[in-house]
Amino acid sequence: MFTAAFQITSESHVNQKKNICQPENSVKKPLPQHYNQKPLRPQTTFQNLVSKSAIMQTTIHQARILSLSSSPLLIYGEKGTECEKLAECIHNESPRSNAPFVHINCKSYSAEKQRDLLLGYLSSKDKKDISLSPFSMSDKGTLLLENIDSLSPENQEFLNYYISTGSIIDEYSNRIFIYDIRIIATAETDLFGLVQDGNFSRELYFKLVSLSLYVPPLRLRKEDLVVYIRDYIKHFSSIHSRLNTISKEAENMLLSQPWYGNLPAVSSFCERLILFAPHKIIGKTYTKEQLTLVFSHRTATVPDITSTDYNLHGEAEQISELLDKYRGNKTKVAEQLKISRSTLWRKMQKYNLT
Repeated sequence: MFTAAFQITSESHVNQKKNICQPENSVKKPLPQHYNQKPLRPQTTFQNLVSKSAIMQTTIHQARILSLSSSPLLIYGEKGTECEKLAECIHNESPRSNAPFVHINCKSYSAEKQRDLLLGYLSSKDKKDISLSPFSMSDKGTLLLENIDSLSPENQEFLNYYISTGSIIDEYSNRIFIYDIRIIATAETDLFGLVQDGNFSRELYFKLVSLSLYVPPLRLRKEDLVVYIRDYIKHFSSIHSRLNTISKEAENMLLSQPWYGNLPAVSSFCERLILFAPHKIIGKTYTKEQLTLVFSHRTATVPDITSTDYNLHGEAEQISELLDKYRGNKTKVAEQLKISRSTLWRKMQKYNLT
């Protein structure tokens, strides 16, 4: 299924200290368990991505254009938006659509294990074989690096080196391996804020940001949100062998919520509605009760924003209310709080508001 063997090229391509190797196409190995078990061709396409809203239609139009390129791409948006799904769509629309698609979540590994994973050491019996690295597995295809902001500084430089040279260095054999891969990275945080704080490589950032795609949150896409709500209600009714439907009033109540967790939040709440529903029709009163039970902390009285002695809970409420007030505009919220955008991002992550 995947390219995984290497061959040393002729002496003219070998320097005095490092051997330059290229993958062969004849040997195939299975995808290691450390990688997201994606099929050779991921299933999500532009045709089955929800895009009733004008803003999402614009995003998909831009994504189709970006699929024509093989240059590194950054897809960014709030937690729970369709960043990874769009990466799959772009791969499927690209000239690489019949080649491998490998998905790595950088947030799942410590800095040390990130490097071992990138070089394939987590999957090999010794540190002399990098044929099970994601670079080898995705050669001629696409490598998706989810949560790239979680890469350690050392591994950011490792990735930056690959983007600059098209090759990686096996640190144990001192060989150079050349690959042809389209890198797609996703981020849930403000990378430029991290650059300003010295927590993300400036050089890598500018390599990624030239081709970037923003995925808007569901609260700005009511036409898409209603489709997801109806689909989730239908799905969980079937899963739990129920015959529930949702009233228009209850549906409108759900549409009025900010849904900071986006798709996972909507999905889990719709399942809750099904599980606890006292009647076949999910009505406004019942929906309001459930919203209050789950999200009551978001509607609590917020301390005066000029106060400096509010507790941590109050600070979370303050940020939440301001995000509602400014419809998710983090620049305006940061200005109101008199803090930087990067500081705001850190506080949002701390209070699980991303």
